[in-house]
Formats: sequence, structure tokens, C-alpha cells
Amino acid sequence: MKLEKFIEEIASLGLPVDPVVNFIKVLYVAKKLPYEIEIKRTQYPYPTEVLFEAEDWVVDLVRKYYLIPTGISETTVYGEAANVRYYVLTEKGFDLGSQIFQKYLENIITKLVGILSKYPPTLLKVIALSAINLRNGKAAWLNVKTEGLDLDAALSGATSALEISVMKPSQLFRIYEASKRVYGDLRLVLEGLKKARAKIYEPQIYDMFISRVLVNYNGRIHKKASSFMEDLSALGLAIKIPDYSSKGEYLGEEYRAPPEIVYLLEE
Repeated sequence: MKLEKFIEEIASLGLPVDPVVNFIKVLYVAKKLPYEIEIKRTQYPYPTEVLFEAEDWVVDLVRKYYLIPTGISETTVYGEAANVRYYVLTEKGFDLGSQIFQKYLENIITKLVGILSKYPPTLLKVIALSAINLRNGKAAWLNVKTEGLDLDAALSGATSALEISVMKPSQLFRIYEASKRVYGDLRLVLEGLKKARAKIYEPQIYDMFISRVLVNYNGRIHKKASSFMEDLSALGLAIKIPDYSSKGEYLGEEYRAPPEIVYLLEE
């Protein structure tokens, strides 16, 4: 759906446009936005904490246009520690969100140029490389944790991401099935991941790998990257959100910005 047509339809319903457009933009920037957490304790019902509030009519309208899934269970991660509910755009929603973000970006490009001028081009290049999808080489969402990791955690995290990205899920599943059938264990999977890890030393992949380490490691690069993301957040081009594991454990906060920002940093 074209943005102009969507805005016309909302206005024709006699509804304010800005709250709807802003909500979609926030979801696009965040990619996956936790809005409610149900903490698992001995007593039931479990206590619930609201993480992000949106007006009910806005959420209902966005659901009506199928810009977010209609069922809550589709976007809830049921973990051992907590159940975390997320707002996630559908494919149609991401397309509209990208249009909204690009239009917003055009309106504040002068302010963004002012922010970019504060940081060395080499730093911006490292930040951009940390957000490149290792499987297809395309820009993805930029993630920067507010608190840097120790070196072991930064290295292991970047290595795991590389292993998973380099090996396609279908390939990994075939290796898993063959390994269980032939050996009754996961030895072929481990060998496959070992081969994937060796790709770290290919020049282009190494640049992306080491950039992820530097951006996440609690050092000088991370501090500057975090400051940069804070500046983007002040312009509405990034967002700071809580991060949770698949078990529902709180992992801290992180900044996120969409691929459009990564493309700009690459230029």
C-alpha cells in the first residue's frame, strides 16, 4: 500500500493521522518491540508489566489493516522466566513503515548531517559494517547495547551470529537429520559449524565480524557507537528498548535503527 493512499483513507474515516503514522514508524524502527511482560512466579495469575503503551484505537486500526498480526499468541514469546509480548509488523506493515521512515528522514536530513559530522567516517563505517547481514551482504537493523559486553561475550556472540548466518537454516536442518540418522548425535552439525567459523578469516566477512565485536565490546568504539545511537534517538531515527532472551530473561537495553540508516552510513 502506498503511504499517500493510506493517509487519505485514515483521514476519510475522520481519525487523526499522526498517532497512527507515528506508531507504525516506532514499530518499524524497533523491528520487534516488547510491549508487555508476564512474569512467571509461584502465584497465578502472573503479574504483568507494561513496557510500551499505545492507544487501543490505534492498535485496533493497525490490526484491521493487517499491518500487525491479528493474534496475540503469534507475537508472544513464551519463556521459562516470563512471557514477552511484542508488536511486530507484517510484511505489508514493514513496507509501509519503510515509506513512513524515509519520508520522515527526508524532512530532517539537515539535522542528521549535523550529527554525522560529529563522528569520524571510520567510526561510522565500523558501525555500518556491524549491521550487514552476513548471509546476503545486505543492510539489516542496527543494534547497539547501552552497556558494552566483556570481550569473551562480544566474541562468542559475533561468532554465533556468523555461524548461523553463513549456514542456511535448511542446510543446517539437513545436516542435523543426517547426523542423527547416521551417528545418533550432532557431530556433523558441529563439523558444519566449524567450517562456517573458518569463513571468519575471509577478508570481507572478517571486516563485518570484527566490526560486530568492536561495536559490542565495552571499549572506546562501543561508547562512541552508543553516543551516536543516542543522538539518532533524539531525532526519532533510532529507539532504545529492553531486550529479552527466548526464556524471557531481561538482557538489558539496546538501541535499534533500521536499514535506511545503515545505507546512509555506508555512503
